[in-house]
Amino acid sequence: MKKKAAILSISLLLIMSGAAISPALGSISENFENVNILLIKMILTLPSILIMPSSIISGKLSMKIKKRSLLITGLFIYLIGGIGGGFATNIYILLMFRALLGIGVGLILPLSTGLIVDFFEGEERKKMMGYSTALNNLGAVIAIILSGIFASINWRLSFSVYSIAIITLIFIVFVLPEPKEVTHVQDLHSPLNKKVYKMMLSMIVINIVFYSIPTNISLFIKVEELGSPNTSGFVIASLNLTSFIAGLLLTKITTIFKRNTPVYSLFMMFCGYIILIFSKSLVQIEIALILIGLGLGILLPLIFIETSKSVPLKDNTFAMALVNSSMYLGQFLCPILVSFIGSFLGNTSIKFAFQFSAALILISMLITYFEVKPKKFPNHNISQS
Repeated sequence: MKKKAAILSISLLLIMSGAAISPALGSISENFENVNILLIKMILTLPSILIMPSSIISGKLSMKIKKRSLLITGLFIYLIGGIGGGFATNIYILLMFRALLGIGVGLILPLSTGLIVDFFEGEERKKMMGYSTALNNLGAVIAIILSGIFASINWRLSFSVYSIAIITLIFIVFVLPEPKEVTHVQDLHSPLNKKVYKMMLSMIVINIVFYSIPTNISLFIKVEELGSPNTSGFVIASLNLTSFIAGLLLTKITTIFKRNTPVYSLFMMFCGYIILIFSKSLVQIEIALILIGLGLGILLPLIFIETSKSVPLKDNTFAMALVNSSMYLGQFLCPILVSFIGSFLGNTSIKFAFQFSAALILISMLITYFEVKPKKFPNHNISQS
């Protein structure tokens, strides 16, 4: 049980990393007067840019050095970069600490799922993947709420939310054992294969779709005159909370829907975006985000589970690093892709982001349906994927 708690505590630190201090952004911009607004926005975006390469480096390093050592190093960098932001005396020092935070997150990111593959198998692995996704979302909700409370006192206090990593560090140092070394020699080639590429593409698409919400929902609520800017924070929290619940129930959900689970999950997300497009009230928006959150909370751990099945055990951390990096690539591409295609089609409305997401989900759902359907009938004893 302590080993599970140690591994799952890593998941609390990940999604919260960039967005945790978003409630303090206004106060930070007031403190650093005459600073370009782009530099202020980089406080949130800079960590994500550095997470991608450092995550891939971490995956490679995990095959050469002890994973506990790599994890402890990443946590120290995470703590310095996270808490250090509160002591910054100018915007450039603050951005330096944010860059360190991104590097720290990148080092620990593939290990959050890689260690689950190392220590667990079968249904227990699936359950732990679900818990990991659930705690990702719970960490985001808790961090944003606490950061908002601290920001109302002093913006520097918002950075103290990153001190939660101290608990994880204690767990890793005193509780988590080093995974057993895997000495398989039959696979000396790259862990990249068609299945890994497919999971990377799936992760990119899902995050392009998902990130249309945090990047547009606040403006959507404002344009439709459905609430104040602060309303969007509570609305997004409902998505994270439902993803948290879906992650906890992953094993039961997959038992019910079996190999059709991805199709039903995509269908829930599609329905959510359709409702969102036609929303005229906050209640309708909440219903839409609950459906999207449920689908997202199921799909993400399924992608990691399929990734773990597609490579030898010795390569799982590197494969997870590639898939995790694809998550941030999708988030990075979302506003660029939506803006480009919207301009090309002559549709620059806020709702276009949701329309584009609905279309992308529909295409993904149809592809997944036709992939799953033929395998269902010839042999009813095929094991659940």
